Amino acid sequence: MVNDVGEIENLGDKIMATLTLNNDNLLRNALRGNSLFSALSGSILVIDARLLADYMGIEATLPLIVIGIGLLLLLHDQFNL
Repeated sequence: MVNDVGEIENLGDKIMATLTLNNDNLLRNALRGNSLFSALSGSILVIDARLLADYMGIEATLPLIVIGIGLLLLLHDQFNL
């Protein structure tokens, strides 16, 4: 049992620091996953635009290529490569 008000505040600060650290890691992991998915999607859209267009039943591949390049440029901008 905690008897001192200072100890309670210190305990609260420790809990808050732990929660903040966990939230930062969660956000960092979510952004990493988003970047990985963007890289994979952009690469597939650029490399296999014709296959995807045929699968989707559309004739134009240019929009798919443009979206793929846009995703790769976004990834480039995120990591300042």
